[in-house]
Amino acid sequence: MNAGKVLAVAAALGAVCLTIQRIQYLAARSILAQTTGRREDSQSASGQDRAARIQDHRALWTAWAARHTKDVAAEIVPFLEHSDASIRIHAARALGRLEDPIGERPLLREQRRIQAARQPDLRTKLTVDLALARIHTRRLHGRRRLEEVSRSVGVSFTTVEEVSRAVAASPRGEASPGGQLVEEIVDLIYEMGKRGEAVRPLAARLALNRAQQMKLQAAAMPTDQEVGFLLDYEARLPVVRSSDERLAREHIVGLGTPAREAVFRRISDIVDHPEQYDDNWVGCATLFRCAGAARDMRVLPLLEHIEQQRHGRLRYYARQSREALESNNSFAPLP
Repeated sequence: MNAGKVLAVAAALGAVCLTIQRIQYLAARSILAQTTGRREDSQSASGQDRAARIQDHRALWTAWAARHTKDVAAEIVPFLEHSDASIRIHAARALGRLEDPIGERPLLREQRRIQAARQPDLRTKLTVDLALARIHTRRLHGRRRLEEVSRSVGVSFTTVEEVSRAVAASPRGEASPGGQLVEEIVDLIYEMGKRGEAVRPLAARLALNRAQQMKLQAAAMPTDQEVGFLLDYEARLPVVRSSDERLAREHIVGLGTPAREAVFRRISDIVDHPEQYDDNWVGCATLFRCAGAARDMRVLPLLEHIEQQRHGRLRYYARQSREALESNNSFAPLP
């Protein structure tokens, strides 16, 4: 790369970093109180309001979880009007990942609302811009598509690659807007892989965490094989990072019935052969959380049996997951 290109990339990356810093600052200020005319959450929200938000969150998740069996975009669109900023963000991201043209007009309205706001929530803006770009580019392929999606947020795909390395080098990088951008690009490459495109060349220069690497490696697999591959990966982990947790509860559970059945079989095997799992409580805890995220009530007697028969951390996580299921406080995170 010649000197001119090096300077150009450095300048672009500098601009992205400044944008990311501004996004972090404004998102922190505006996430609880927007000046857009909508009612926003406050720190003093009542328990009743919190319960209503949880119920709405669960309703959005229920619609999203049904996407393998029916078209759900029309059910998700109304959540773009929700008073809670986090639910609007999840709804926008879900519509983008569905890539259904039904979501285009509502997302454009949301985009105009954000642009007209006196103090816009730039975290929502990033999500909406990426969602629209995924819908608009659904017929493109390869690096051309990645370039177009990157351009929707004002950068090139080469700059996204640079941002991925900055995210990987930062202790809190994955939680930053830059991390959000990289995560969405990874999911886009995964979906392109599911449709038969070669994943490795597209992701070759991205700095990815281990969960993202596993997700992309599984893209070319049939769903049943993918579920087994990713559950095996989770079972071998000595320590579960937040990215591994998201992979399990968001992505694996999001694969639908094959994942639900595979998790149930593995928890049944823990009951049948408990001595083989006493030293693998990390992998077992992940299975328990996956069952809870899938709202699979069939595992309740299995968890109760493990809780009564085993000890230590395996018993602790079985009890924790059982109580979450019984209290109706366990469901998968939204995309």
